[in-house]
Amino acid sequence: MSDGTIYVATDRKPLNAEYIRNVAFSQPRRRKDGLDEHEVRSFLEYLAAALEFRDRQLAALIHENIQIKSALRQWQAARFDEDMAALYSQRGGRHAQT
Repeated sequence: MSDGTIYVATDRKPLNAEYIRNVAFSQPRRRKDGLDEHEVRSFLEYLAAALEFRDRQLAALIHENIQIKSALRQWQAARFDEDMAALYSQRGGRHAQT
C-alpha cells in the first residue's frame, strides 16, 4: 500500500483516481431511462480529485513518519552513547567487573 492505492476486494480493480475517471457505465435501454451522464461524470471527477488529494496526503505522512523515526533513532543512539560515556567515567575509566 505504499503507493496509496486502496483495494476493496480481490475480484475488483484498485480504487484509484485513474480507475474512477475511466470507468464506463452501460447505456440505458431507453434514452429517457438512467442517470444524467454529465452529473455522473461530474461526480466521478470530484471523487477522483478527492482520492488524489488523499493519496498525496498519505504519501506526505508516510514520508514524514520515516523522517521522524530516523531522527528518533539518531537521538536514541546519541543518548545511549552519552549514557555509556557517563557510566564509564563514573567508574574511573575502567570496565565493570563481571
